[in-house]
Amino acid sequence: MAAGNCPNCGRPLAPGAHFCSGCGYSLPLQTPPQLQTPYPQQAPPYQQQAPPSPQAPPAYAEQPAGAYPPPEYTYPAPAAPYPQGTYPIRPAYAYPMAESYYAAQQVPRKTGHSPLWALVGAGVLSFMVVLGSIAYLAGPARNSPGQCSASTCPRPPRQAPPLGAPHVYTSSKYGFQVAYYDHPEFGSALKIAVQDDHQIGWAITSSKSDLVYPITIAGQDAGSNTADSIVDSIQQARYPDAQKAYAIPGVQLGYANGTGSVYDINIKSGSGASVHGRLIIAAAIRNGVAITVVVVGPYKQTTPNDGHPNPADTQLAGVADDLASNITFKGDTPL
Repeated sequence: MAAGNCPNCGRPLAPGAHFCSGCGYSLPLQTPPQLQTPYPQQAPPYQQQAPPSPQAPPAYAEQPAGAYPPPEYTYPAPAAPYPQGTYPIRPAYAYPMAESYYAAQQVPRKTGHSPLWALVGAGVLSFMVVLGSIAYLAGPARNSPGQCSASTCPRPPRQAPPLGAPHVYTSSKYGFQVAYYDHPEFGSALKIAVQDDHQIGWAITSSKSDLVYPITIAGQDAGSNTADSIVDSIQQARYPDAQKAYAIPGVQLGYANGTGSVYDINIKSGSGASVHGRLIIAAAIRNGVAITVVVVGPYKQTTPNDGHPNPADTQLAGVADDLASNITFKGDTPL
């Protein structure tokens, strides 16, 4: 209410008072004047235009400014081609997370190498080429048989056969055969000691004493005996003091299955000295004929340095195994 006098008592009124301070007259409230807000000018309705002629471009009615609200988003102009080795920045529009993600992809990648590394690699390669050339010129490859003549290449020494010429013993009484070979490792110490119509035997003289170790392959009529009983009878008749160490599994003489055992014995030399030895006896029967193999050898315990296990603990076990594998009974196909 504007300042003036009270309409009841005429007392001056304070600015903005709703009651008279003199008589208490309630002053009427006055409504502030309403501001007149002009409405925006409406655009005239769209006028359908006549189709343009083929020679002129289509014409549209010009719209006044402010007739339509401005677009909410603006789109970027097409980007120029991106340089090689970089990723494009895709427009993020209204998504700030996408904007930060695609902005991180524009980091260029390194496509080349430092000149320093190139120099180091070239130096290493050159060094290896020089070393290879020196090794070729100084190595034995130039003296191989394929690159030298007969006058410059030395002739390799003549090698003796690992086993001598094969020999075959045939029993005229029982018809079995034994193929055997010379053993250069024994030299002149291995000699044939006996050879007749039913047996062949070798003797190996010890280089450290006067002991002689026999190896004998013999045939006999089997009769009603078994291979086990024949082995036992030979041990009891010839070596009664021998102690059985173990039975040999899977004994075969030629194609015939047999049996055998290894024994501990004491061998007496000519001077009366006693030596620890091993006794091997094996036998097999076929077509009524029994063949026996008897080997006496020095005891030598097998160690891992020997290369192959030798449970018989005598080096003559290998010789006995070779002879047993090359026995052929009468009527069998030769091995």
